[in-house]
Amino acid sequence: MQIGLDIGFGEVKLAARNGKETNPLLFSFPSVYAKYVPSPMDATNKIIVEYRDKRYLVGEDAKRERAQIAPADFDDIMDAAGIYVSYIRQTQHIGDLASVVASVPPIYWTRKDEYRERLAKLWENVGVVPQGLGIAQVVANRLEPETRHLVIDIGYNTVDHLLIETTSSETGETIVRTRRGGTWRNCGVTFLVDLFRAEMGETDLRTLRFHTLKEFLRTGQANFHGETIDLSGAKRRAADHYKAALGSRIKEEFGGETDHIDGMIVAGGGVYYFDPQDLFAGLPVIVPENPEFANAIGQMLLA
Repeated sequence: MQIGLDIGFGEVKLAARNGKETNPLLFSFPSVYAKYVPSPMDATNKIIVEYRDKRYLVGEDAKRERAQIAPADFDDIMDAAGIYVSYIRQTQHIGDLASVVASVPPIYWTRKDEYRERLAKLWENVGVVPQGLGIAQVVANRLEPETRHLVIDIGYNTVDHLLIETTSSETGETIVRTRRGGTWRNCGVTFLVDLFRAEMGETDLRTLRFHTLKEFLRTGQANFHGETIDLSGAKRRAADHYKAALGSRIKEEFGGETDHIDGMIVAGGGVYYFDPQDLFAGLPVIVPENPEFANAIGQMLLA
């Protein structure tokens, strides 16, 4: 079995297939967990995960717990990886005899060996690539040889960026090579929702919790107390501010190099909340199918 594993600060995403299956398993869950505390009033359908002699609730079940834990940095992801993998095995019936490619945010690339060693205790064959390479791999056949592209992966808290170049193999396949990359903190979906909240004006809707506002942002409207409220204007203004902020980051990071970039590939869960076209300097933008899972799918192809 080939597996692409993408453990993020908001969600864990998995793509898996046997052999050359054309329809891989796609599975995701919130990257939160909580220690399981037995109660006589527990719902019977909770999935209890055992890892290192302790029991946990993971994903949606953990979100209902007051003592839930969400990763705040890469150390937290390292610590929680075994819990997430145990949950995947238990719910998706995946064993340890698999070829796995996981990803590390470019800002933590110096810790790739440490991450690989941690995952190698859980699966037989593990490789690690920079976050975003899987996205490029998914659309590799759409890229011209000898071109440069900027991969943008819009996640929960962060945006990972990767500058890639393409070459052509002897068999005519497009080969993707990484030039450099980085991570922008506080620039992901949480930042976009904050912009949306600020653009909503004086309304009680602003006080609603993050996940509710995130859904309002996605649809451009709110269903509140039986009333449908149009928020498309606030969504448009927030998206304009967000694209301007992201464009500023790109200009600051790459400067004159942008004149030698042929296009952008934009993916990640953040793509569902704004239109990434015309993101920067008129560069053409490719958005892969299943943008939320694109990185995991591409890593599966590399496994």
